[in-house]
Amino acid sequence: MATISSLGIGSGLDLNSLLTDLETAERQKLTPIENQQASYEAELSAWGTIQSRLESLDTAAAALADAETYAGMTTTASGSGVSATATSEVSAGSYSVAVTQLAQAQSLATAGQASRDEAIGDGTASTLTLSLGTLTSDGSYTADAERSASIVIDESNNTLEGIRDAINEAGLGVTASIVNDGSDTPYRLVMTSDETGNEAVMSLSTSGEVAELDSLLSHDPASYDATSSDPAASGMEQVVAARNAEFSVNGISMQAISNVIDDAVDGLTLTLSETNTTASVVTVKENAESVSKAMETFVNAYNDLQDTIDNYTAFNADEGTAGELLGDSTLRTIESRLTSVLNFTSEGDFYALSSLGVSRTNDGKLEFDSAVIEAADSEQLAAMSGFFISDDEAGTSGFASQMSSLLEEVVGEAGTLESTTEGIEGSLESLASQYEQTEDTIEATIERYREQFTELDILVANLTSTSDYLTSQLETLENSWDMTG
Repeated sequence: MATISSLGIGSGLDLNSLLTDLETAERQKLTPIENQQASYEAELSAWGTIQSRLESLDTAAAALADAETYAGMTTTASGSGVSATATSEVSAGSYSVAVTQLAQAQSLATAGQASRDEAIGDGTASTLTLSLGTLTSDGSYTADAERSASIVIDESNNTLEGIRDAINEAGLGVTASIVNDGSDTPYRLVMTSDETGNEAVMSLSTSGEVAELDSLLSHDPASYDATSSDPAASGMEQVVAARNAEFSVNGISMQAISNVIDDAVDGLTLTLSETNTTASVVTVKENAESVSKAMETFVNAYNDLQDTIDNYTAFNADEGTAGELLGDSTLRTIESRLTSVLNFTSEGDFYALSSLGVSRTNDGKLEFDSAVIEAADSEQLAAMSGFFISDDEAGTSGFASQMSSLLEEVVGEAGTLESTTEGIEGSLESLASQYEQTEDTIEATIERYREQFTELDILVANLTSTSDYLTSQLETLENSWDMTG
């Protein structure tokens, strides 16, 4: 029996091309499934975009439903030397702030040294005690035990550089550096408190028998006399004195250890930047701008959503193409519910979105004129918050609260969109299974055709071989008769 190494060789027929054509025809059965898959995937993508737009709208509605949006305060400062920020705790009004002295941090400097890296003393261990504390107006000094450090100075660090590094590593809130003043002994160790005011005054003393360190690194703030002809003779020179800020608010004199003051007026933080000869006036008023921005964000989010919906529900008559969600009942229901909330009304001066400068356009979008909100005073802002925010105790309903509740039902866990997308994903899983089964059927059919064609090829090859044999035998027989005749 003949064997076939390649389909069609035995019969001479183009069986490979025929098999390919049959396979192409069979695979057309997959096209409707692929089209359905593409349709569902496009629909799923469309819902994903709409969910993103709805979540943005939900975020914007939540801001309008937040009481803090209506309680914020804004500040302006005339003149120089003062800036301010406010919280909702501050009372609206004007505050006159005069600055006579800025808070500053203390700086001390050692006597000059010829070298920054040569040893000071013989290397015998000595302990430098460095403290921060409070210097009162009567000259008394109290060190803070929690802001004190004992630093060992020995042969490993008894240079200006070594002492500088040891002080910085102590992490006490004092920064040490080395400056060059250009003299014959130019190198001076400078120590500066990281904090301003009279509660961050440095005290230094050494214990040991190294006279060079004792005279170089000592400072007693209680006995230091900056008016002396040689104030550095008893140790480190005070090059910048610690000072509190001195200022007045509405004529009341005050002091602070910092130039940023948050306890002079409840809810108001003052930042002093320079002294002023004319008091700066800080004006605090209700921050209607925050409400206006929240409303603008909501309007923009709604319009973005509407643009997206229009895109996915459009029909192009010229091309005969339709949006992925044209005629979708779920989307129509969501739109209807949104429209219902947009038509919300209540009692009072602000009874509808239209009373707050929001109007509907012919294409279903929103327009916002901020003038009404930005001109609102504290009473009007309170009334606006009542329009936007529900009050369960009073039994009143608010626009933003209703909108947030609706959107939570739509985009929240187990909400409308989750159910919708789960249904689409289920359909895609079913189609994937159907596709796989159909593909298996097609492969089985093609394999059956291949086996039949192979059998045909073998049969034709065998018939051809038999024909050739008989022909040969007949020719031999004929030749034999010719010879005997």
